[in-house]
Amino acid sequence: MAGGEAEIISAVLEGFTVVSRLEVGPFRDDDDLDALRELDATIFGSLAYPYFVLRQVVDAHRDEILLARLDGKLCGYALTMTSRMSDVAWFQGLGVHPKYQGRHIGRRLACAALTKLFGAGIRTVQLVVRPANTAAVELYQSLDFQWQKDLPGYFGRGQDRMLMSCTLSKKLTRTLQAQARSDGEVRPAAVGPSPDRADAASTRG
Repeated sequence: MAGGEAEIISAVLEGFTVVSRLEVGPFRDDDDLDALRELDATIFGSLAYPYFVLRQVVDAHRDEILLARLDGKLCGYALTMTSRMSDVAWFQGLGVHPKYQGRHIGRRLACAALTKLFGAGIRTVQLVVRPANTAAVELYQSLDFQWQKDLPGYFGRGQDRMLMSCTLSKKLTRTLQAQARSDGEVRPAAVGPSPDRADAASTRG
């Protein structure tokens, strides 16, 4: 789905079957910018990108942004950054709106982003994540990311992170593509308490 292919998904909510259309595709134009800014702020709170930074990120890394839309509404995104001088990339942002968490959308975004990076010649992907965010850590581990080292105070006092790294290969990307296809239907929307944060696995929080 990295190329913008759409997938028909269904969820059962309060006795009704709701058919939805999930699309994972590229950042299209500046009309996406305001929606992305709002989404980033909702997901990351105080660690969200200021508008002027996000504007520059879009200008410099537009081709490395993948957006997830459910019934045409932006619900998640993945941002990677690569250097022309190496085959190493960074996962700078991965998250899903709280309303849509717990439905494997984050995993599908991550699989699509990693597959795209491998196709571009990237062989190593790194990220930082909050050690206490066990749902995020477990998601990344399931995508073959491995702990590298702890980073005390990475984002300032009390903002510890740990560095994780993944080595991409043909075998792994085939597995990721199979995982994305076999996830099946997006899970039903949660009724009552907030859904789990496994799909909001933040590389900033």
